[in-house]
Amino acid sequence: MVHRALDQDKFILSQFFNTCSALGFVNYAYSIFTSNPNPNIYLYNTLISIFSRQHHSSKDAIFLYKQARAIGLYHDTYSIPFVLNAVNSLITCRQIHCEAILTGLNNDVHVATSVVHSGESVFSGYWCFPENESVEVGAKPDEVMMLAVLSACAHLGEHELGEWIHSYIIKHGLRRTVSLNNTLIDMYAKSGNVKKAVELFESMETRSVVTWSTVISALAVNEYGREALNIHAGFVEEGRLYFKTMEEKHGISPDIRHYDCMVGLLGRAGYLDEAANMVETMPFEAYAAIWGSLLAAARNQGHVELGEQALQHLTEVEPHNSGNYSLASNTYAALGRWSEARVARMIMRDTGVKKLLGDSFIKWQEVFTNAFCELL
Repeated sequence: MVHRALDQDKFILSQFFNTCSALGFVNYAYSIFTSNPNPNIYLYNTLISIFSRQHHSSKDAIFLYKQARAIGLYHDTYSIPFVLNAVNSLITCRQIHCEAILTGLNNDVHVATSVVHSGESVFSGYWCFPENESVEVGAKPDEVMMLAVLSACAHLGEHELGEWIHSYIIKHGLRRTVSLNNTLIDMYAKSGNVKKAVELFESMETRSVVTWSTVISALAVNEYGREALNIHAGFVEEGRLYFKTMEEKHGISPDIRHYDCMVGLLGRAGYLDEAANMVETMPFEAYAAIWGSLLAAARNQGHVELGEQALQHLTEVEPHNSGNYSLASNTYAALGRWSEARVARMIMRDTGVKKLLGDSFIKWQEVFTNAFCELL
């Protein structure tokens, strides 16, 4: 490798490190790494991953993670999952997750998954072995760590773990900050347990704009969240009440996100005229998601005129979004207006708009994998 200068190729060198690790020559791989004058984040990630798999080298993995940042390299969506495999400390786990939030990497599904698994592992260690040496003295799970893991649980659909964490919070009397309550509401809403989400909302003495946004969104998305109580049609009255009392009772002026939630709530429940009137009279310029919500509601209710109006605005706001044309075509087709459906497809073709691949993550045997399909 050296004779042919292959050691200058970071990819080949990374493969060489992995081969050394598989053969048990981790120290030799590390010596080659330290002699490299200009290692990049790819090489750092390789060594971090190798050390994270060695039970006796977890501290080395964390050291390399910190060193990479110290020399000016930026961590990526591989760095954090790799290093979290080596973390058995709540403090360190929290620090890494905070960095992920600051850099925006927490939105990546692989990072979020690693946060959940790391948090679950550390919590289990503390729960089962409170005197375990792997848990730092005084490093009990706190509301900040709970917030981090609950956010990931809501994002990934790990609702059983989320409910377990909620029980832990109650049992150990952790401080229930507004942010923590908001995250619990979001987690229960995304699991379909709107009754529990609303109960948490109503039990809060202090609420923020995010609190209101979260609960209104929960009511809008979960149309049948109270089937056990035989209450139908999307909680329109509750949504109207919360929206109205925001400013009148609590002095919080609704922003465009709240109007977005209300339009979706009204549209799903069939109150199309009220939803359209809200869009026309609100003190904000409607963005694409609001017009899309109206278009979808108009399609479901067979309201052709409103659907065409929403489509016109939607294509003006997002002329290159293939989903808008597909939705329009499907709307016309559902109404038996095949010529208009073909026109929508032709416009998409003639303007060069291409359909994108749908990208979903499916959990299978504790592993998240990508699934792709063409959007129709």
